[in-house]
Amino acid sequence: MKTIEEFGERVGGLKILLPMVLVLVAAALFIPTYASPAADANRTRVVQVTLDTQPKISQYLDIDSTLYGYGKNACGLVAAAAAVGGENWTRLVAQIASAAGSNYSRASGIQPSNYVVALKSVFGSEKVTAMEGGSLEQIYDELAAGNVVIVDLKVNMSTDTPSAEAPNYAHFARVLGIDMDKQEVYVENTIDGAPYWTVPFAGFEAAWANPETTSSEIPDPQHAEEVTNWAVVLDRSLVAGNGI
Repeated sequence: MKTIEEFGERVGGLKILLPMVLVLVAAALFIPTYASPAADANRTRVVQVTLDTQPKISQYLDIDSTLYGYGKNACGLVAAAAAVGGENWTRLVAQIASAAGSNYSRASGIQPSNYVVALKSVFGSEKVTAMEGGSLEQIYDELAAGNVVIVDLKVNMSTDTPSAEAPNYAHFARVLGIDMDKQEVYVENTIDGAPYWTVPFAGFEAAWANPETTSSEIPDPQHAEEVTNWAVVLDRSLVAGNGI
């Protein structure tokens, strides 16, 4: 008799628990989960140019970099103009410099915020977007969408390559591509050397952190901006229209 009573109590307990179990099962089936986007797994390699035939663009030789021209700090002007200006990119340098006005100096170049203002003046506010605190994944997605990405990073003065190692300086450069499998970033080189740099992820991220304020050579420390993982994105329509 005791066994039958115990069985009844257990059955009663199961009746009470059964609705709770059904609720939990329903929740598991119908409440959405927030896993990483499927696109993450599809990021492999994106390159916007043919690297083997990429022409050499020089901010020292291809524009007037004398004392009476744009100076040795025209990296930002050249990066944007060469990316979207087509055969007329050198004339586009002049337009961007004119839009920058006194915010661009031959001696110290231009700071990120003023650079964005100048680009918006030339290309239109809706076609220029600043990225602060960005990631390699964000750059990849912008490149995959066909947009132009120009980053602000540190370049070593001895090796002329992106590096956090001093002596170095801040430099604007276009990202040509990213290989997620090889963990490499391809960055256009508008100073001395080959047409582009191949930079390992770790080296790129180190060089991408606080370039304006942590470089060993800061031409205008008073106005240096505290930006990190910064980039400016130019809409892909500018490339199709040669940016003019």
